[in-house]
Amino acid sequence: MKKQLLSIVLILLVSMTNSEAQIVNAGFENWTSLGTCSDPDGWSTTNAATQALSLCLTEEETSNVYAGSSAITLTSTFIGALGANVPGVASTGIVDLQNESITGGQAFIERPIAFTGWYTNNPASGDVSIINFYLIKEGANPSLDDTVGLATWSSPTPTASYSMFNASVLYLSQDAPTMLQINMFSSNPDAIQAGSVLTVDDLDYETLIVGIQEEETRYIKTYPNPVVEDVFFSLGNLENAVVNVFNVLGEQVLTQNLTASSNSVSMIGFPAGTYIWQLSSTKGEAIKTGKLLLTK
Repeated sequence: MKKQLLSIVLILLVSMTNSEAQIVNAGFENWTSLGTCSDPDGWSTTNAATQALSLCLTEEETSNVYAGSSAITLTSTFIGALGANVPGVASTGIVDLQNESITGGQAFIERPIAFTGWYTNNPASGDVSIINFYLIKEGANPSLDDTVGLATWSSPTPTASYSMFNASVLYLSQDAPTMLQINMFSSNPDAIQAGSVLTVDDLDYETLIVGIQEEETRYIKTYPNPVVEDVFFSLGNLENAVVNVFNVLGEQVLTQNLTASSNSVSMIGFPAGTYIWQLSSTKGEAIKTGKLLLTK
């Protein structure tokens, strides 16, 4: 009988009990007044720029919380002085509304498999609530920062009662991150609509504690690379698996079941560029991740 690969690789899956100490102010319990508005400690928002207009797009929520005494509510608003819709934004980095940018983040050295949290939302028609997680290895200056992994959650569906989200991390390299940037938007930043509301509480993450390094994962390979049309997956001792392919924005563009005898994936019709593949068991347990370069 063939060895069960996953029984060795996935030795122990745990939800980090000390994650609130790792994700800054993860329960949004602590807030500091900016004057008219307040910001959650350890987070940056658009309030510093909008409070002069008596507008607080990010607010402490105390009447509708999942746990503890506070949550965070983000609201998209039309600002007449700017002549534009502006989303509620909160980030562990620095939000610069004038330059429409977010830089930096909090110190973080874990390699989680997923980020979780609890939310309610009420997006305007056609809008979506979005939370992005970026695991970054810092360079000598910000222009040399490298994204090690990313996770994205979004929802266009109104949710009145608290629900849990789970955003799986897609790793782009084997490097250890040094920084975590979490960006929460009440509205799609590429198509902002006034009136969209997102409330978030109790952010967390899950990670793997691996007791044995799995030697057999080295036999899982892809070829050819670069790819012109079809890419083949050598599954090693696995009899079947599922491959998910993502573009560099973290968007899933393809999913396919694989077996030892049917192990090719067609990339015909996809734009040339870099793609990330993630091989999983048929139960959805991640096994191995790698990169593909598609050429024409």
